[in-house]
Amino acid sequence: MSTLFVNNLNTASGSTITVPTGKQVIVTDQGGMRVPGTIIQVVEDKNAQNVVVSGTTFGATNLQANITPKYSNSKILVVAVGGFDTNTAGRGCRGTIFRTVSGASAVNIADENGGQEGFTYAYSTARLQVPCVMQVLDSPSTTSSTNYRVYIQATDSGNVEFPGHYQDKRIVLYEIAQ
Repeated sequence: MSTLFVNNLNTASGSTITVPTGKQVIVTDQGGMRVPGTIIQVVEDKNAQNVVVSGTTFGATNLQANITPKYSNSKILVVAVGGFDTNTAGRGCRGTIFRTVSGASAVNIADENGGQEGFTYAYSTARLQVPCVMQVLDSPSTTSSTNYRVYIQATDSGNVEFPGHYQDKRIVLYEIAQ
């Protein structure tokens, strides 16, 4: 067996490099082959218990997941699913996603990305029980352990419960190669 050392591959002619039928390219390290735009890893958590937050300041829920990006230039697609329950008529609620890298302060990535991205908002004159989906494409610029967590707030002095009484409550993190 011999070893070939190269920094770049190019075609002698045409635009494709072909691996013959029955032959394989084997990469021995996880993440040893990266194709921009593909998903490198997926992390999911669906074990959230209901949390009640009071007042108009964002409060943490326990719908969260941790990911350690393999590359510092990767993007993380965060998708969170749950539901709001105001338990009372005439209340509103909002939800967003915060990022915490290696124990640093939590950052509202909806605000960081310029506005309402990642937010869900609902209001009703009756008791509000509504499903919600929040998603944001984040660029954490790190290979350190990164936590993504759903935060909620009431839009008035009331309480809001999350993820409510919904069967589908989960957060999924997708690392996307760049």
